[in-house]
Amino acid sequence: MAAQNNYPARVRAGGAAYIPLTAFNNRDYPLLIVFRGVDLTTATFRGQVRSRPDADGAPQAEFSFTSELVDGSTVVTGSIAKADIVALPVAAEPGAASLSYYDISIEMVGGIEETKFAGEFYRAGSITK
Repeated sequence: MAAQNNYPARVRAGGAAYIPLTAFNNRDYPLLIVFRGVDLTTATFRGQVRSRPDADGAPQAEFSFTSELVDGSTVVTGSIAKADIVALPVAAEPGAASLSYYDISIEMVGGIEETKFAGEFYRAGSITK
């Protein structure tokens, strides 16, 4: 799997923060990002989950985002719906987490888009039903 070799280093070299994420099955996936001291409320936030970093076609799941300015900082709330988490591939072994990849980008006014976060996206089983 050449696409994943040294993935964290490649993410960082591209200027993004490498942060692995884990979502539990049968739950919405919430995400909170705070950009301190900057107003990004006119920016567009996008995020997708894919089977590989270089996978073409439709994503496995997409984040939805809202943002607001709070005390001079942009608070971004993201989520992936429970139905989309449940639809992610299941791990081959019982109790194991399945592996996908995500990234989150920001498109500024004027069309400049930057990937700010990327990493593995794990779907773990949930005990409490």
